[in-house]
Amino acid sequence: MVITVKNMGMDFEDVTPEEFHDFALELNEIKNDLDSSDSIINRTIYMRIYYSVFLFLREWLKKYTKYISHPKGEHSKLPRLSDSMVPFPMR
Repeated sequence: MVITVKNMGMDFEDVTPEEFHDFALELNEIKNDLDSSDSIINRTIYMRIYYSVFLFLREWLKKYTKYISHPKGEHSKLPRLSDSMVPFPMR
């Protein structure tokens, strides 16, 4: 699955959820060699993993349910929608 991200008039190349995930893992492997605080690096790693899961879930819902993507507020809507679709709480 490929997702195109457009932001502030800039076109970004297509990035798959798997590529975001793989980048987070790569960053985790080299973080000791980077000249940044652990807090900044770890936050970046966690956000890339979050975004990978978010994109995967959104595309899965669009493919297998009647879900329609709405950019405004989607980050707060998806967790609630996914909670109602599984037989156990995800939190």
